[in-house]
Amino acid sequence: MATSPTTTTIITSTPPTQDSAPIVIFFTHYLPAVYSILSRIAVSFIQVFTWIIRTSTAPILFPIPILAYVFAPVTVLAEIFFEIFIATPYYVVVYLLDLFYPVYVFCGIACIVGASIGLAARVVMLYFVDTIVESAKPVEAVESREKDSYHGD
Repeated sequence: MATSPTTTTIITSTPPTQDSAPIVIFFTHYLPAVYSILSRIAVSFIQVFTWIIRTSTAPILFPIPILAYVFAPVTVLAEIFFEIFIATPYYVVVYLLDLFYPVYVFCGIACIVGASIGLAARVVMLYFVDTIVESAKPVEAVESREKDSYHGD
């Protein structure tokens, strides 16, 4: 038998680079496992905490349903009085304020504009009056001298 020469090829793979593969592996494989473990631990702590609260407050909270049943007529009467004397007048006032809001805004704007126009007119008139009075003073001084000289003769 004749032997034929064989060639062997060795394929070497390069290791993944540090910047791409490990972060992908972490997010795809390890993060769900870490999240699962942390969520189980959190749920266990919450269950233990609620059990402690329930067992410690059970003697204190035991008479509350009995007292609620005994005082039910009082609470219903209080709800009725609240509805009649507080809630209904409040809703009526809110409805009326909502209804008259446009009128209120219109009258408010009219008052503000009227006050502004009146103030501006007053300032302008005071300016004109002061100007007329200042221009009339020398005439009055001359007239008063003439009257004094006439009476003095």
